[in-house]
Amino acid sequence: FPVTICPLIPDPNWQPQTYQQEHVTQVAHTRLVPVTTTTLTGGLRADSFNRQNYGSRPPLPTSTETPISTQIVPNINYQWGGGQVLNSGKVDRVLVRFTGNISFPQTQDVRFYAPGDDGVQLYIDGNLVIDDWYDKGGGGSQSNLIHFEAGSTHTLTLYFYENGGGANVWLYYATQYTGYQIVPAEYLGTTSTTTTPIVTGK
Repeated sequence: FPVTICPLIPDPNWQPQTYQQEHVTQVAHTRLVPVTTTTLTGGLRADSFNRQNYGSRPPLPTSTETPISTQIVPNINYQWGGGQVLNSGKVDRVLVRFTGNISFPQTQDVRFYAPGDDGVQLYIDGNLVIDDWYDKGGGGSQSNLIHFEAGSTHTLTLYFYENGGGANVWLYYATQYTGYQIVPAEYLGTTSTTTTPIVTGK
């Protein structure tokens, strides 16, 4: 039989068939973790009160008593000797009330030590933890262990009085990891700022 050859004529409208394929890329697992940071600023408030008419164990100031002077201090670390106590204008028969907040960056048990000449009382969250309210030429007692959660803020009030002679007062802390050291200014303050950023965890 005769064979008829038909030439192939391309169709100008023809398009090749295409299809889409989804590509999935596996990435490492990421977990977002909130981390709370508390920053204390503003120092401690130090109110001085006249105790001219008292000797040993003077009364604490009342809520209506007006201080003879007020100032902001970074922490409690003072050796006045025979000089003026803060800006009170007095070298003897004077009482100072330090108030503010305290916070530690790590969860830990803390023991406080507040030696002074003369008397000292320390309150944490309104609880009396050191009671050395009597005349002495320095030294003092230690608190029991107090548990602090990282970043938690607690009120601090320290009363100090000077009757006669030399005058000094310090506030130390110790943990199971460290010996006694002065509570630094960055752990103390009147203003508390808390931030909770989101960070990448494993």
